Amino acid sequence: MKLHKFPLPVFFLFYCLISIFPPVNLAHAGVDQWTVIGPGSVCVWSIATIPVNPEEQPLKSKDDGRSSQFAEKGGVSMRVLWTISEYKVSEGAVWGEEEARKLLFKPLDIDATKITFDGHTCHDVIFEKRTVNAKEHLAHMYRTTPQALDIKEELIEVIKTTCHLPGFAEYIRLKDRRLIIHLNGVFFYFRPSVNY
Repeated sequence: MKLHKFPLPVFFLFYCLISIFPPVNLAHAGVDQWTVIGPGSVCVWSIATIPVNPEEQPLKSKDDGRSSQFAEKGGVSMRVLWTISEYKVSEGAVWGEEEARKLLFKPLDIDATKITFDGHTCHDVIFEKRTVNAKEHLAHMYRTTPQALDIKEELIEVIKTTCHLPGFAEYIRLKDRRLIIHLNGVFFYFRPSVNY
């Protein structure tokens, strides 16, 4: 256990402050011995060393190596909350298998005001969430069906944003916390990398 001693100026300040207040039990403050000299004054004989509470120490951020990959490539250093785990190329898509495969395992971070994907960030993002019927929404917006996207839920959460990054003007959040974006005719599925 690391111990710290009071510096001398702190000792005198401590002495001055406690001399104007009624005597109290100072055992919790690390005082070895004390004696009442007169009304409202305390004479401190010695000050013990006080252990520093490890819970009050500043926390060091843990870097699991994933956030440094982009910094080394000159991109944006970020947390990784989701990664692309799979994709489905829809009929008539602009992109094919080759382009879609390049985005596999790309990281995504979303917080209250920011979206960071593949080294690019949108700031001051406004999110608007709504729950919609999956069948109706997918038919209207993307001309596809829940079955084609392996969505078994009747209701899905759709999040509209003010983000300019391709695919993030609107995305879908499923009950299992996966996210789906639509980009150039390809549906990309983001699997959560953290458990909260």
